[in-house]
Amino acid sequence: MELTYTEQNGLLIPDLVLDDQPPGSLGKYDRMRKRYLEQKHDGTFSALVLSGKLTEHLLDIDRTAKEQLEEHNYSFLVIHSWCRRNDYTGKNDSVKST
Repeated sequence: MELTYTEQNGLLIPDLVLDDQPPGSLGKYDRMRKRYLEQKHDGTFSALVLSGKLTEHLLDIDRTAKEQLEEHNYSFLVIHSWCRRNDYTGKNDSVKST
């Protein structure tokens, strides 16, 4: 790989181009992950930035978090509907018989 330079004001500036980034916009969970990496794991953050894999990593984190949230919400709805069908209030250990 040959590195080329452009002269600006007597300085040689390397002609660097970022690799294509995966499409997608940053959501809540990948922004949280980015902030966490910046603050707590700056070495990992720098490595991801320098390798061009930060955006891919963040989008993967966001996708995984959303999948887990959907699974949690589904489980909650199943339990909630069971409780309603069985007249369960959670105030005691017994289920009222119908």
